[in-house]
Amino acid sequence: VELNTTSALANYATEDEVFMYGGVLAGGEVSGELWAYDINAKMWENITVNSNQCYVMCGEKR
Repeated sequence: VELNTTSALANYATEDEVFMYGGVLAGGEVSGELWAYDINAKMWENITVNSNQCYVMCGEKR
């Protein structure tokens, strides 16, 4: 198995949500998307964040 060392998936979980950022898509493309999974509703949501550089949390989920 060859490991991809140029990109990675990052995740963070709270009591009700799991957040996933980045990773590599099936076609080999690197993803810059942020997704939130609502554990209670069992639904995924693609989170749009401010693309400008920011020094505090950006976006609706701050």
